[in-house]
This record gives sequence, C-alpha cells and structure tokens, in this order.
Amino acid sequence: MREPYLSQFRQLLQTGAGKQDIHDSKEATGYAVTSSSANEGFFRREIERVAMHQRSLCPLLEEEVGKASSILDVGCSTGATTVALALSKRLAASEVLGVDPNSLSLQAAEVRAIGYDLSRGRVRFLPTAPDQPLPFEDNRFDLAVCVSVLEFISSANSRQEFARELQRVTKLNGYIFLATPTPFRVREYHSGLWLGGYRYKEGYPWASSPWQIRKMFMNCSRIVLRKHYHRMARERFGRPIGWLPAAVISPLIALAAPWQKFLLRKKL
Repeated sequence: MREPYLSQFRQLLQTGAGKQDIHDSKEATGYAVTSSSANEGFFRREIERVAMHQRSLCPLLEEEVGKASSILDVGCSTGATTVALALSKRLAASEVLGVDPNSLSLQAAEVRAIGYDLSRGRVRFLPTAPDQPLPFEDNRFDLAVCVSVLEFISSANSRQEFARELQRVTKLNGYIFLATPTPFRVREYHSGLWLGGYRYKEGYPWASSPWQIRKMFMNCSRIVLRKHYHRMARERFGRPIGWLPAAVISPLIALAAPWQKFLLRKKL
C-alpha cells in the first residue's frame, strides 16, 4: 500500500477501524466493543493481510472457480480480502463489492483500496445492518466470499438466515466460499477461551460444526478442496510428504487445521 494512504490507514486503525467483530450482541462486551487502542502487531497484521490472502485464498479460488466477474465480500472489515480478490488477474472480476456493518472499518477499506490503485468504479464498499437482508437482488454475484464472519454472528437462527442470504444473492451455479474456525479445539481460536467454541457467551465468538454448516447450505454442492490441502501439507512439511496422494493427506490436514474452509456451488 503506497503513501499517503498507508499512513491514513494506520490512523484509522488507531481510532478503532477493524476492532469490532460482533454487531448483533445484546450487551456491549468483548468483541462487540470498538477499541481505539492498537499495538504494532495489530498494525502489521492488518497491513499484511492482503498479501496473506494473495498467498492462500486467491490460489484456492483461482484453481477451483476460475473467472468470477462479480464478487461479493461479506463482512469485509478493513477490506483486505476484497482488495486481494480485486487484484487477482485470474479471477478477473470487473466488480468487487465489500459490505460490513462498521462504518469506520469501511472508511479504512476505502483507503486501502485506493492505496492499491483500485478504482472506485470497480471496487466499492457498502454498509449493511446486522440481522438484515443483504441489499442486493437475487442471483446477483458469481462468487460470494465470507472470511471469519460466521463465528461472530451471535445466534444459531441468525447464522441460518445469514446462510440463506449468501445463497440468495449468489447466481445459480455460482460459488460461495466460507472460512470459519473449527470447533475441534480446546481453546476458541479468536478469544482463547477454554471450550469457547462449544459454549455461547454474550459478546464472544463461537464455532459452528461442519455438519451444522452443511445443513445451512443444503441447496449447495460442496467442492472437496484436495489440491488446496495437499499444497498446504507440502508447504508445511516439505518434500517428504509430497509423494502422498491428495486423497489421503487432504482430509487429515483439513481436520487438523484451525480453520474450516468450504467452497460451495449453488444448485437450487
């Protein structure tokens, strides 16, 4: 990200952009509170997040989806995923929209996109309200992306409605990508709470199980991400594991990974 936008982006982070993750909580506590404090580690992670998605998320979608002319990034926060998707030449999106309930995060997302020389005509950011329908017509997007959002929706019913909205705005035979922490951890991924993925606590994230997510998206077929997980294994363990077939190693890596990743195709 080039100057002066990098400095503007840091200032917005300092004032609270990207610091509120839960917007439908009944109480202003935990992850439902906007904090204006941020340390250097937080700045670095936010600034480097575009490159992270370019290394991990974009290759997965480029390999499995190919070209996606219209892309929606739901719960975009400060726009790292949105920008990474817009920069992908293989996805070749002519329109990338990011939506989020936090107005300060959306300001930071706008600055980030300009800092990467992305035009406002091609990349846009819009506000949404929690527990409200997405402000788009049916069958609008080739690809809908939702990264680290589902775990921050407070109730199971709201998660089900959110899944319906993702499917509604996605075109028939279009794709939905979902990344959310696995519940198979002793401590919840974001908060570090013991068994936090298994029990609800107001203002804190909790994980959905794989079978709950599959139920939310019953009208979609699931694409098995063997190539992605096999590539992860090679990168993590090196050449000695390269000879193992993807069909063997991929389910093991997916089970052990801290994040669940679902690529779904809308069928109905």
